[in-house]
Amino acid sequence: MSAFQSIEDNSVFGSHYSYFKKSNTSIDAIRLLFMKRLPVWMTWSKDEQQARKTEYTSGKPPREVSAFVDRLARFVVAGVGGLFLVGPMLVMSFGSSRNKSLITVSVSIILFISVLSSWIKVSNVEALVSAATYAAVLVVFVGTSTDVRRS
Repeated sequence: MSAFQSIEDNSVFGSHYSYFKKSNTSIDAIRLLFMKRLPVWMTWSKDEQQARKTEYTSGKPPREVSAFVDRLARFVVAGVGGLFLVGPMLVMSFGSSRNKSLITVSVSIILFISVLSSWIKVSNVEALVSAATYAAVLVVFVGTSTDVRRS
């Protein structure tokens, strides 16, 4: 028998003094940034507000991701993803040359991989597949937009 009760036993330790308890789930960097920087009324779910009133009123960040923060993070990721596709295509469409297109694709892939690896929590396989897919889309655009005779 253990000398101390488990921290998970909410009947004894379920108060605002157990705020230091870490959550088992891992939250990605974008959602953490929103949870820390946005006002508490946006980042706290109704259930968590009721369960942890003291932390909510003192302005501490929540432990769980609210529906608003989750939707906002997905919107930002989708928007950045769209910019990663449209931006290089716009650059390559003006005064197309093969060298400019290949440099644009190379820089775009490096930026994409940097953002993917630092902002979004993905496995190694997901990162590799995402980078390869992104590169394939851009290379197809290069192949269809540049004329071999003009290079």
